[in-house]
Amino acid sequence: QESRGLGDVYKRQLMTFITSKRDLLFKDAIAYIQEHWNALNYVIGGIDLKMHRVEFEFVDIFLFLGITGVLIYIIILKKVFFQKKQDWLYIVLFLTIILISSLGGNLFFSITNAFFFAVVFLYLRGINTVEEEPVKNIPK
Repeated sequence: QESRGLGDVYKRQLMTFITSKRDLLFKDAIAYIQEHWNALNYVIGGIDLKMHRVEFEFVDIFLFLGITGVLIYIIILKKVFFQKKQDWLYIVLFLTIILISSLGGNLFFSITNAFFFAVVFLYLRGINTVEEEPVKNIPK
């Protein structure tokens, strides 16, 4: 039997390293889904997150709420955070946070993280609103 070099080990485990073993949790969840889920579970979800939590944010939402829940969740995010046209910084910051939480997890499931997420974006929305309001009653 040939021994594998360190390069082979690094190549095989790079994703595990990058995702802090979340890819292994994902593989376990996929195996569970293939064995236990039916068509209804794909629509409405149904998994015990304490036992099969992946910690990729939208994957966890899918596992818990199904396709229907993910779509409703995206619609709610859009309505709450994009009520009007936003500037590019707001959109880039929002997408960056969503991307990071999708790979890192715990943004929406943690009350503290979700609270600060909402506060930052409400603050940014307030700044944009103040800047866009016309100046009234300027003394001449």
